Amino acid sequence: MKKRSHNTSYYYSILAFFVTILSFSTHANANTCSREFEREISELGIEKERIEKFSTVNIYSTGEGGGGTLRRVEGWVSFNDCKGNLIINLSEICTPQSNYTTNECSVAGVENY
Repeated sequence: MKKRSHNTSYYYSILAFFVTILSFSTHANANTCSREFEREISELGIEKERIEKFSTVNIYSTGEGGGGTLRRVEGWVSFNDCKGNLIINLSEICTPQSNYTTNECSVAGVENY
């Protein structure tokens, strides 16, 4: 059996480090999508004064073999002038997916459920 040199082990360690970093960076979380949430809110023409609260939630898959995999990130906007929310859905890499409102709240061009 051939013995590995320290240089080969070193390079494998560096490669493993970068693979780990890349795997973490390909998935978003609520904190890393903040610019995309701000952009969506701005593009919908929502005035900041109308917003009472904004919160984010990571949504994970729960199916067989997928537990713990980030599926999407949701942003929940609560308003001062209505009961309900605007929900902004972004993919696991912060790409806009869909928006909808709930209850009494409405936003121009957004479906209400």
